[in-house]
Amino acid sequence: KINGMTSMLDLAPTILDLLDIGEIATKEGMLGRSLVPLINSPSQTGRGSCDELHITENTWMKKRGVRTSTWKLIVPLEFPDLHGNSETELYDLVLDPGELRNIASERPEMVALLTERMNSYTARRVRETQLPDPLLIQAIPLREIGKMEVAIPRDLNLVSKIEPGSDKKLSEGDFIGYEREKE
Repeated sequence: KINGMTSMLDLAPTILDLLDIGEIATKEGMLGRSLVPLINSPSQTGRGSCDELHITENTWMKKRGVRTSTWKLIVPLEFPDLHGNSETELYDLVLDPGELRNIASERPEMVALLTERMNSYTARRVRETQLPDPLLIQAIPLREIGKMEVAIPRDLNLVSKIEPGSDKKLSEGDFIGYEREKE
């Protein structure tokens, strides 16, 4: 068991290492690292493989965030979001692991610090990839498939908040396995 944070990027290098072909991860320039040394060394399991994770949401709404071992910041990129909320969220994961109490207004210095780290990471990735920030140019997929009554679960009671003009369909082939209604 590894108690520290790890990244999905670590999965492939770990599997390759377990198969005794870990050099492929290095040769291919994989960004993650093998977790085998952490798994095999109980004294190292509290460390994990990273100090922070950068997170994005672009299925129902656009948000970006950063998570450390003690904090989680979530920043909406659209206002209001799907739930009618436009607040920045900050959670103290030590005192509130269930993320039930948003303390952003009580800890503006932590919001500012984590926002700067999040924005710096995003800017660095844009420079490294030489591609535009995908969250700023991509459509929100689940708002684009078929009718909004299908895309948004009824229990959210949000269908009435969606503009009538947003009930459009994309061209064929946009989602594998999605069967369109007959016109």
